[in-house]
Amino acid sequence: MVALLKTLEFKEDGWGYDRSTGKRTDCRLDGGAGGPIGAFKIGENHLYLIVRSDASRLSTADHRQKPKPSHEIGHRIKEGVKEASLVWKLPLSQVPVNEWIDFKVRIHYSEYAADDDRALTSGSATVWMNGEQVADWQGNIGKYDIQGPYFKFGIYKPGETGFEVDHAAYRRTIERTRKSPLVPDPLKQ
Repeated sequence: MVALLKTLEFKEDGWGYDRSTGKRTDCRLDGGAGGPIGAFKIGENHLYLIVRSDASRLSTADHRQKPKPSHEIGHRIKEGVKEASLVWKLPLSQVPVNEWIDFKVRIHYSEYAADDDRALTSGSATVWMNGEQVADWQGNIGKYDIQGPYFKFGIYKPGETGFEVDHAAYRRTIERTRKSPLVPDPLKQ
């Protein structure tokens, strides 16, 4: 990474630019996993949850794995050190309407090697819907990142001024449960 930073400059747009030519490269600061680490989606007449993993110490956004609800739960797409899995799905005909839906999602991120592009430990995702556990998945989840994940929540939809984000009654708790000697604890720094 140190050698790479001598040849690249990362600008505010998140892209890496070649220091000698000024041209944009395919390296990006926030390109990890080719999309969000975890996302609830609606498609193919389902509400579903996918998770992603990127063990690369320097991520690019060139591969975007997109598991679809037509696959079986647990289906994994892998390309190099990037992977994505289908954790949970529910046909839209079974999704409650005109009432609140309470989701609780517990994600235990994988740990990644500091000296190699690989996961050291598996992670997990457990999902509850209206108090009932509906998923308990294990596999690689997260990305190599000493800062740890960030979280965005909402329903992203096109609007007159771009994408609008709607959400309600959101609460989060972050707990560090693993103490890897290779990765600094971002909550203490």
